[in-house]
This record gives sequence, C-alpha cells and structure tokens, in this order.
Amino acid sequence: MRKVDRFILLLLAVTPLLIVANIALAQNYSASLVENSEGIGISNSIASLLIREDGWSVESFKQAYHLSAILVILTSLLNLVLIIYRLITSNTRKATLG
Repeated sequence: MRKVDRFILLLLAVTPLLIVANIALAQNYSASLVENSEGIGISNSIASLLIREDGWSVESFKQAYHLSAILVILTSLLNLVLIIYRLITSNTRKATLG
C-alpha cells in the first residue's frame, strides 16, 4: 500500500470525528448565546473535552467552533484532492502498463 493510500485512509477515518466535534462545538456555542441567569457553561461532554475550563466566554466558544469548522473544511478538501490525485495516478499507471 502506498503512503498516499495510507494517508487517505487516515484522513477518511479522522474526518467523521472532526465533524462530530464541530457539531458539539456549534451546539455549545449556540447554547451560550441564550440568556441564562446562571451564566454560560459547557453544554455537552464532547465540548468539555475540547474547551479548557479557564476563560469561558461566548467569544472563546465562537472561536473554538470557527477553528473547528475551518479544520473540517480543510480536511474534507484535502481528502477530495488526494482521492482525485490517487485516481489520476492509478489511471495513468494502468495506461502506461497496459
């Protein structure tokens, strides 16, 4: 198995985890926008694993969500580019051999 194939498989395995983390951070950020007499807090267990306990603010939750969204987009685009690259190189290799 080529290094590109291994990297593609790794990215394909990690991308759903990043998406789940992004959804949890989005839910946490949207929950922090609701007025609450007790203040803001972490609204789900996944977000609590990703956000430190010091300096909670709506802005820090928003920043964590936005960084997560950018990471999901970049990882998805990289997946797409690498799969297309792999398809092209495998087709050109078959054409030169056959």
